[in-house]
Amino acid sequence: MYELDENNVDRSDFKQWYAYNLRSNPDCLIGVKILYWRRNADTECTVKEPFKDPRKTEKVCACTDEDFECDFNYVLKHGKC
Repeated sequence: MYELDENNVDRSDFKQWYAYNLRSNPDCLIGVKILYWRRNADTECTVKEPFKDPRKTEKVCACTDEDFECDFNYVLKHGKC
């Protein structure tokens, strides 16, 4: 049997994982931190339940210039598209 213990992450067979970008604020993506629970790679268990969409927790965080893109065929130059 597997266990998801959100209050004791060290005991849990699952771990927290953030959707992230690789740039300035790694946990914040387009103004939101999205936390998922996923099974630890070294956990020797089988999750024998029907698949459900992953549970997620969202928290608002500050946007940066990297969260915005220029229109198609435009490039950023001197801070403007």
